Amino acid sequence: MPLAVPNWTGCSPAPAATHPGSLDVPGFHAHNELIRSLGGGLVADEGFYLATMDLVDLAVAVAVAVGGLVVALVEGIAARRRAYAALWRSCGPAEG
Repeated sequence: MPLAVPNWTGCSPAPAATHPGSLDVPGFHAHNELIRSLGGGLVADEGFYLATMDLVDLAVAVAVAVGGLVVALVEGIAARRRAYAALWRSCGPAEG
């Protein structure tokens, strides 16, 4: 038996399928039409997207801060090695 194809263009619900595994739940099509007419469905409200962008901004700020700490750590290690190398050179015999 062929399954019913949903009617995505009109407001009337698609004919119910006679297949036992179909989504022929009472009120299913009416609920979908109500959600579509109110502008819901696959698109959430703007608050969700704004909160998501806040999280993205926070993640970028944390990544930049961690990158800055890594650079500062590497610079500190390099400066200390240069200082120790200069100290050891100064303790050696004088070159003349």
